[in-house]
Amino acid sequence: MNQSFFPILIALVFTATQLSSADVVPSTLSVNFEGLPHQQVTTSLIRNLFENCIFLDPNDGSPIQDRNNVGNGVMRISFPSGLWGIGNTSPTIGSGLITQIKLQPKASFDFAFRVFFEHGFDFGQTPTLQEGKLNGLGGGSKPSGGTLPDGKGFTCRFNWRESGIAGQARLKLYVYYLSQAHRIPGSAWGDNFDLGINLVPGNWYTLRMRVTINSTTGYGQVATWADGLATPLQPTTCNDVPWVNPGIGIDTLLLETFFGGSASGYAPAVTSALQLDEIQVGQSFVGPEIITQPADALVVAGQAAVFTSAMSGNPTPALQWQRNGIDIAGATAATYTTPST
Repeated sequence: MNQSFFPILIALVFTATQLSSADVVPSTLSVNFEGLPHQQVTTSLIRNLFENCIFLDPNDGSPIQDRNNVGNGVMRISFPSGLWGIGNTSPTIGSGLITQIKLQPKASFDFAFRVFFEHGFDFGQTPTLQEGKLNGLGGGSKPSGGTLPDGKGFTCRFNWRESGIAGQARLKLYVYYLSQAHRIPGSAWGDNFDLGINLVPGNWYTLRMRVTINSTTGYGQVATWADGLATPLQPTTCNDVPWVNPGIGIDTLLLETFFGGSASGYAPAVTSALQLDEIQVGQSFVGPEIITQPADALVVAGQAAVFTSAMSGNPTPALQWQRNGIDIAGATAATYTTPST
């Protein structure tokens, strides 16, 4: 005799809602600079604010560029006119803040910060050739500066580029990743992806990215938000392609903000400044979702029925099979096999 089994509902023991752009990033690092007296940004100060900081300057108490300072609840970075890059003069004084913060390697991170371009900010003296780097995430060898990635690392950061409108710049995502050689053949520079937003001096912007590194068989992904709104990438994006070789994780916060570009034309014509605040980085949190619902099963009397489901979420949600609204003891795996009917 045949017996029909109806779909068995899955109850997720881990309850949560899908992460929205308005949610606070669950932080493993969080700095807002509140209550700090006005002072220069030094390596020792950064060490106190962020754990396990990597420094370009080995002198633990020295200023990280004497024009970078904190006070009144923000970190202020001043860019002198005519300077660009991370060290194109002697001594090596470039045009901004260059600091890398170690993170415990993970496959996925959320990163957010606020940025304010002060009034009169010059995004670059050449209107058709403007570029500046903002903060981001990296891993492994962290390729940049025209180094073609070989799968041993990646970098992903916000940046600004020329907008075609005087006094404004275009917000973009700048990525060095394994598949970029297939996107722009022959180019060793990172790929730019337009985020559809013009940056205007005098305004605060909250920028956020969620980066997920590919697994052995999966693909890298990145999502971005600005001021709480999702900023879609161009149709040709860096999603659904390999970012790194398997085994490379996200292990670095790139607290790096500078002009350039690789030539003096990228430098500001007048000294300009921006402010940073509310820097947060944490492991990405994604609410539970049932990807595959169990299907009906038709079995012969005396045989067992097998039901299978799949789910996703971070942290990994727990699962509980039920029958007629009642938990089935011990049935917490993705596959459930009934007793013989």
